[in-house]
Amino acid sequence: MFSSTKAGKSNKNNMYKKLFFFFILLQSPFILKAQDMIGLTSSNYSGISGAMINPSSLSFMKTRMDIRILGNQTFGFNTAYYIPAKDNKGLGFINTPLPVYGSQKENYIYYNNKDQKQLYIDQRILGPAFSLTYKKHTIGFSTQFRAMATSDKIPYELPIIQYEGLKYKDLHNIRFSDFEFSAATQAWAEFALSYSYVVHSSFANRIAVGASLKLLKGNTGAYLENQNVNFFIGNDTTIYINNLIAKAGYSSPLHLDSKTYDSDPTFKGSGVGLDIGFTYMNAKRAYEINTFRKRQCEIPYDDYNFKFGVSILDIGAITYNQNARAHFYDGVSAKWKDPKISFDSFNGLFHTFDTLFYGKNGAGNSVVAEKITIGLPTALSIQGDIHINKNWYTSVLYTQPIKLYKYSLTRPAFMGITPRYETRNFEAGIPLSLLSYTYPQVGMYMRFGFFTIGTEQLLNFLGWNNLNGANIYFSFKINLQKGSCFNAYESPCHSYRSNFRRK
Repeated sequence: MFSSTKAGKSNKNNMYKKLFFFFILLQSPFILKAQDMIGLTSSNYSGISGAMINPSSLSFMKTRMDIRILGNQTFGFNTAYYIPAKDNKGLGFINTPLPVYGSQKENYIYYNNKDQKQLYIDQRILGPAFSLTYKKHTIGFSTQFRAMATSDKIPYELPIIQYEGLKYKDLHNIRFSDFEFSAATQAWAEFALSYSYVVHSSFANRIAVGASLKLLKGNTGAYLENQNVNFFIGNDTTIYINNLIAKAGYSSPLHLDSKTYDSDPTFKGSGVGLDIGFTYMNAKRAYEINTFRKRQCEIPYDDYNFKFGVSILDIGAITYNQNARAHFYDGVSAKWKDPKISFDSFNGLFHTFDTLFYGKNGAGNSVVAEKITIGLPTALSIQGDIHINKNWYTSVLYTQPIKLYKYSLTRPAFMGITPRYETRNFEAGIPLSLLSYTYPQVGMYMRFGFFTIGTEQLLNFLGWNNLNGANIYFSFKINLQKGSCFNAYESPCHSYRSNFRRK
């Protein structure tokens, strides 16, 4: 709850730092940015995890059965706040406190420029999952819990106001005009049924198509769209707001009139999602019909020169009709004197804005609906993989966001190339990538049998860069390899065929 300006200087500054919560909904100093977990999704041992970037890739894995026990991804990146490289201790922060800056005693500082800011969050808890291949068919099932927030094109002055408060005189009496920036957040459970089928096999050519149909159960969601606002800070106690055109919607696991948890129902919304894709593989040997191998485990892995895939990910949306509300402020203006915001509840928060813009009897005037819909972070993904020599490979990955819904999550553009060394029991790769066509990063991942761990931002962990984010991912899984059975039995024809080839 925000404090009155009469409660002392420190309380007043704390209030002003939070004043623009309405415009920078659900952001945080080190908010996280989405990635594609290259170490989990681009390997020939990715198994069911590969379906997260292209469901058709399941057909060309080295595994005939893959079982994921548990995994996680947490990625971080932002362009608003950072810890300078000179103070970045990387992993050393585990045993040492964060640095403190300025009179506000914050653990970070802000980029003092006029560039628009980006802030994101993407967290996945990867639950149990499996995939199973039989001849040309591969089926899979996966579970995960995802939490994501995206905020793009944030006006440069908002992070400064959040950090410095209204007392920061360098921003006084400047007429700011901001438009077309937005934010969205969702947390949801996802249950996906995946299927991939090899539709074409001739000579060295293989083509597979695949899809993942996903049941989505939303726990919380919110969005903000600012179409226009003109404002200026007159002094450290007054803001003048003119012609605000903004829309906001939310659905929360908290009661709208209190901060108590509402567990009935647990999920406040539901929806359906879809991933679709195809993969072309140029094999090292010509295709031949399986005549001699009677058991699925006897069918060997089909090695390749290169692979190429295209997919569209996260088509769909979640509609919330429990604890949900949508608001619209249409060209409203106000002089905000000694601003106070009650955040005992969502209704209390918007009661403050309604009475500010519509008068003391204006509570509820901005409400326009009792349900909201928020789109998934839809994206076009292009993948490539080259088998260079023996155990050496190089993969490429490109992701471009696509916005299908008016209010939706938006993942950043991503371009990456990853040389890797890959064997049955060990794998290592060094992803080199570019975020939003602007921000380069270097990563590293390793797989030791059933356990994979990696990061896309290795230099941040080593303390070599400004610390404006951090990320890590891992996975525990077991699998059975193609062409490998539990016993050495082979049919006489199979043995004859194998001996003939060796000659």
